[in-house]
Amino acid sequence: MKRLMLAWSLLLSIPILIPSRNYAAATAPTEGGSWLEWGEETRYEYVKGYVTAYQRGFYEACGVAVSLRSQTTGSNELSVDNCRQTIPRYSKNLGDYVDEITQYYRTYPDDWNVALSELLEAFSDSRHLTLEQTHAYYAPSAKKIPK
Repeated sequence: MKRLMLAWSLLLSIPILIPSRNYAAATAPTEGGSWLEWGEETRYEYVKGYVTAYQRGFYEACGVAVSLRSQTTGSNELSVDNCRQTIPRYSKNLGDYVDEITQYYRTYPDDWNVALSELLEAFSDSRHLTLEQTHAYYAPSAKKIPK
């Protein structure tokens, strides 16, 4: 009976003796890794959905913001049309954005944690950054914690 108790005690203590490892962190998917696993059609549909939703949301938000401002302040300084002039533009073919994102993640694998939304903003008409400029801005080494 003592041997059986000893065997169970040892068996139950094995997880305590083996150093734990954070498997979730080690295998957590990155946006870049996911992007590169997707097929061309999925990438294209992602960009199409993002750009359409982003611009539509911005468009609608301008109407709400102007309405709320005029209700609370009585001011009509900001017009819906003026606000909508600032909507980020994506004038290139959507496939060009797909290609830029793919090239970015392939060129800079250390940047796979850079969000797709950040890359799409970087490649928009308003920012129009190159791959190198985007890497310099978003690279992990660029995110230094102030002392």
